Amino acid sequence: MVQATEAFLKQHTPKECCFILRPQWSYNYSIKGAFVETLRACFASLGKWMPLSDWEQAVGESGKCRIYCISFPRVERMNVLMHVNWGHEVGHILATDWLTAEFDGLWAQAKDVIQHRIKMNYENANRSPQEELLKKIYRDQYVSETMKETMELTRSGFKELISDFVGAHLLGPAALACLGEFSVRFKLDANPCACGRYPPWRMRLRTISEVVTKDLVEEDCFAGNSEYRALILPYVRFLQKVRDLASENDDVLEINADIRTLEAYKVIQQNWPAVQEEVLTFLPTESQAPYQLKQNLGVIHELVLRLKQGIPPNETGTWPDMAPAAIADIWNAAWAYSCLRLEENPSWGTPSNFDDLFRLVLKAIEVSYVQTKFGPEIKSISEHEHTQQREN
Repeated sequence: MVQATEAFLKQHTPKECCFILRPQWSYNYSIKGAFVETLRACFASLGKWMPLSDWEQAVGESGKCRIYCISFPRVERMNVLMHVNWGHEVGHILATDWLTAEFDGLWAQAKDVIQHRIKMNYENANRSPQEELLKKIYRDQYVSETMKETMELTRSGFKELISDFVGAHLLGPAALACLGEFSVRFKLDANPCACGRYPPWRMRLRTISEVVTKDLVEEDCFAGNSEYRALILPYVRFLQKVRDLASENDDVLEINADIRTLEAYKVIQQNWPAVQEEVLTFLPTESQAPYQLKQNLGVIHELVLRLKQGIPPNETGTWPDMAPAAIADIWNAAWAYSCLRLEENPSWGTPSNFDDLFRLVLKAIEVSYVQTKFGPEIKSISEHEHTQQREN
């Protein structure tokens, strides 16, 4: 599904973005970028030995690209359901663009108030006799270090939550299902200071749940579409269970227990509604409408039926009026089918069962991409040949 994934990534990012996909041994999805920018800075530093203009001329159009390397866990190579995480990686690109454009100004407005509260926190704390003797020196050092870490926690929190938001915006409930399965193997309420500045998993689940909240209400989701209820309701029930993980507030208590995370996430929460609106403007115009399950129930229903028959869910309709399925619909249908089978038969879910599902979905994504890219051309050729035959 490499070509299909590249097409999906390029569809929702600036046109100069290019991608490399690779497996990695560590169990994580990640993105590394700025390869061209790093090389440009390197050659620019060489000055007289190699003028930057010579390098730019040598690399040509590639020098205008933004090249990203997206990595995924090697052990999940076949697990197409987990690869919904690639929507989160698209979010990382947009999050970086937003942080570059907006974060410094946002932090400048908040830092004076935060610095005052950090000073008060120090003043009210119990100190050793040595610290009391050199109070000003220790206070200034404490405030400086705490402010720096608070800023980095704020930046990292925005980066991850924006990425989750974008993934859910583009892929709908599949993003929540995927993050739910990925996150439950970790501690849900770890303080960001103790886990690489990542927001707590429970908070991330809550963020995505809010994006897809309309799809989690049965009465709203199936209003006027009751014929789709039987096959898709198990999916909605599973999503509700994932959402319920975020109903507790242990993550908030953990964040509030440390002045650094307390202040960082105050900034995030106060600005979050406006940030979401701003980030959407970084998406291409055709990607700014959110994916909603309710609006695609008919397509999802048809693709689930294909999976039940052991057919790749790559298209909808009947011959000759066939249309390739979008990758977001295929992913949501795959999750819906797995939830349906597990509800019908709790013993379903063996490695063999999932292997069959993964292969069908992988084939569907590949065929859908080929059909989308070359279908119109093939149809045009066929119609031309048919016209010639009639004339002859």
